[in-house]
Amino acid sequence: MLRSLIIALFVLTCVPAVACTCAKDPRVSKKEEITEKYERADVVFSGNLIKKVALNKARKRSSGDPVLYTFEIIHHYKGSFSKSTIEIVSEAFGSSCGYNFNEGLTYLVYTRASSHFNDRFPQLVDDKNAHTTGLCSGNMLRKKVDKKQLRILKRLKAKG
Repeated sequence: MLRSLIIALFVLTCVPAVACTCAKDPRVSKKEEITEKYERADVVFSGNLIKKVALNKARKRSSGDPVLYTFEIIHHYKGSFSKSTIEIVSEAFGSSCGYNFNEGLTYLVYTRASSHFNDRFPQLVDDKNAHTTGLCSGNMLRKKVDKKQLRILKRLKAKG
């Protein structure tokens, strides 16, 4: 009887695990995919990652903890910039839909203004929103961006 109760409780309290996935519709063209990511973003730029700081200093950490990335901007495709650097935030690992950038490398980055981390990390808030990005945003190493994608981004920028 006790064994049956324990098994029943275990089965009833189990919830399915949901991993981050960036499934793509094979019918969507590259131009449509890039355009959609561009339109969803508030800021799109290429830049060198110059600093990476994990914001959760507690002993207990998770893959969803934010990491603050500082980029030196090389080229901007969307958004306005008052400085030559930008700080963005992402979850620590892809399992929580975060994008893990590596220092010293150059990336193409798509970001959005978001208050996602504001409650736990108020130091991120300078204008009520931090720039955030994730695994499905469209980020990639700059050296993997092909000429077609750059042409599409330049056309989108020219359109305004």
